[in-house]
Amino acid sequence: LVGQVEFAYSSTSTPAVADGVVYVGGLGSSYNGVLAVIDLETMTVTDTFVTDARGEVKSSPLVSVQGDDTYVYFTANSRPGGVYRYSLSTGEVTLLFTPDAAQQNYCTASVIADAEGNLYYTNDSGHLFCISAAAGYTVTYDSQGGSSVAAPTPSARGTASPAGTPMPRARSRGTSMTR
Repeated sequence: LVGQVEFAYSSTSTPAVADGVVYVGGLGSSYNGVLAVIDLETMTVTDTFVTDARGEVKSSPLVSVQGDDTYVYFTANSRPGGVYRYSLSTGEVTLLFTPDAAQQNYCTASVIADAEGNLYYTNDSGHLFCISAAAGYTVTYDSQGGSSVAAPTPSARGTASPAGTPMPRARSRGTSMTR
């Protein structure tokens, strides 16, 4: 054993590592989701963020270095089933994407990215979401394996901000995160 550090009440999240920093989700003692930022060299927790929703951060965080900043994308197993983003430079966590009401559900899925920087994830509503700089697209799969793509209309888009640009300090849809 090289080292260990306690960061949550419990965790089933797979950690992600970038530039000597570990990002990992879990469940806080208040049963709210937790994202912990851990210095790998010292094995100390440098930041902990608690979601405002009851539900563990079970996903493996996606770490993306973009220009002078590092962004961490993750989900929490609670409604609305959206995507959160942590900015290493500002220390802020924001709700990046909220599905429309009919597509909101619990979420344990990890966020992935393609070569163009589009983000993809699913939640328990049975939808695959693509979050791009312009809009979020929704792909719905039926029981026979067919699919349909919803164009980026206001009803299909949800609330999204560009995946690679910092969001304003205000929290979207009244969602807040605390340290």
